[in-house]
Amino acid sequence: QLINLLAVWGGGLLLVFRSGFPILFGVPVLFSFLFSYEYPVIARNYGLGIMGLFLYADVLTRQQRHRTAKTIAAQVLMCWSTVHFLAMALILFLFRAVHAIQKKDNGLVKWAKIELAFILPFSVSVLVLWPTGKGQFSSSLMDQFQAQNLRDSLSNSMLPFDLPGWWTFIIAIAGYLLLLAGTDRPLRAAGMFLAGASILEAIFCFKYYSGAPRHSGLLFVWLCSVLWINGIKFKSNRQITRADWRLLAAPLTAWLFFAWNFPVTWSVWRLEYEMNFSDAIEAAKFLNSTEIATREVICWPPRNCSAILAYMPVSTRFWSPFLNRKITFDHWDRESHEVHGQQGLEMSEVLQRTMPFFPNWGRKNGPVFVTMRKVKSPEMFGLRLIIPAPRTAWRILDESFWIYGPVGDEAPEGAETGLGN
Repeated sequence: QLINLLAVWGGGLLLVFRSGFPILFGVPVLFSFLFSYEYPVIARNYGLGIMGLFLYADVLTRQQRHRTAKTIAAQVLMCWSTVHFLAMALILFLFRAVHAIQKKDNGLVKWAKIELAFILPFSVSVLVLWPTGKGQFSSSLMDQFQAQNLRDSLSNSMLPFDLPGWWTFIIAIAGYLLLLAGTDRPLRAAGMFLAGASILEAIFCFKYYSGAPRHSGLLFVWLCSVLWINGIKFKSNRQITRADWRLLAAPLTAWLFFAWNFPVTWSVWRLEYEMNFSDAIEAAKFLNSTEIATREVICWPPRNCSAILAYMPVSTRFWSPFLNRKITFDHWDRESHEVHGQQGLEMSEVLQRTMPFFPNWGRKNGPVFVTMRKVKSPEMFGLRLIIPAPRTAWRILDESFWIYGPVGDEAPEGAETGLGN
């Protein structure tokens, strides 16, 4: 937690005051400050992203030594963070690269070639291999748009009001055309406009997190820009020299780290559609409400419930059926490799192991069970069950999660039922 705070506060202040873009980066840094303590997962991602953006902005705005080392560090940090910061860094570089074309700055010309090696496979993977809600790979971007879960996510917006997801493509393409206009004023306006959009995306990602079309649109426009810069303006027939290989060391090293982090990143992307993080946040808010806060909270299975726990205050304690004790999210996160092997336990077995620890099981003041599975077993009689499962016909409470009680016709005395409410 201390490392998270140092990364957010130290890196954020450096980014604001030394990057040359104090207003541009001030908003996400302020947002990170506000959430750095109560939400450790957000703090960790944003702290790493802020440090990476600082190094990247420092590389692009100053002619100095150690540029390759700083680029390696920046890209590693941003790969370790979230795709939002990667998109922001790419837009920042696009702004600088087009400006370098106008000013005929050969120093940044080589940087376009470096970025091409890094962003091309990443963009292709986002556009073509993004998993659908069933955990399957789609063959094309249009196949993804035809999927029901992506049609639903297109209605979400990077803005606090309801802007259709398709408009993200229009905004990005319009900004790209302005960047190619050639005059300083449209160039700066478009660069700030795109960067501002990505900042809003980062700020509201905790509310509208499922956004494959938006990320794909920004990265696709960036890919076209790099291809244009590299293929039209600086086409040459000279052979690759040793200096070029030294410059390529930065993106190649970043790709090694990205490949190492790819299983984690892939898992997060799949969870966006298997669980929908926005609904997990709504469930976390509900668990923090006065109605539930005074009751015991049991979570199972661990991998799926971690999305909800990540948005709970760090002081909240949960009951782990596998460990048979209360733990915080930090403990849950650290011990997830031990618990992961128990994912395949039958729910009835999990409940039987848990019931002896709760004498008020099935009563109105009894425990609340947070899960991702619809359960029908005798142990569920009278147990309040919270399932943040989006896009289904069973929506009983707040249109985000279900509460259903006894499975049979009769319930124990004092049991609470959610059926029919």
